[in-house]
Amino acid sequence: MIDFDEIRREVAMEQNALIGKEDPILMAATINRVMFEHYLKASTEEFVKLLAEHRKEADAANKQALENSKIVAGRLITEASEYVAKEWKQVMKEAVDEKRERQIRVEEPERKGDPRYLVAATGYFLAATLMVAAVYLYAFP
Repeated sequence: MIDFDEIRREVAMEQNALIGKEDPILMAATINRVMFEHYLKASTEEFVKLLAEHRKEADAANKQALENSKIVAGRLITEASEYVAKEWKQVMKEAVDEKRERQIRVEEPERKGDPRYLVAATGYFLAATLMVAAVYLYAFP
């Protein structure tokens, strides 16, 4: 509430003028207070309404981003798996072909299996496993 006595004291000290308790200027102070309170209430309600709308929009955008991330992660996992499978098949085919060549060539002594292929295949498998795990942990925290 407005302290009219305080207003009257301030005017008396600064302006050397006395305002009576029934002076119409005090009505203006009351009108200003009522209008300010009304404006404050209306603007607060509008702010809360806008905040709620923006929150809904932000939530919808976050949900869409999460869905897109899941799609991309799924595609990445599928493509990585396909790539690893293709590479694994190629390494195994080369290993089998080399083994057959050795068996066909009688003049060349048979070796005990080349570890390069086993190392390469294991490396591809580990890299793919780590990639899939990293994508899964990133996309689905």
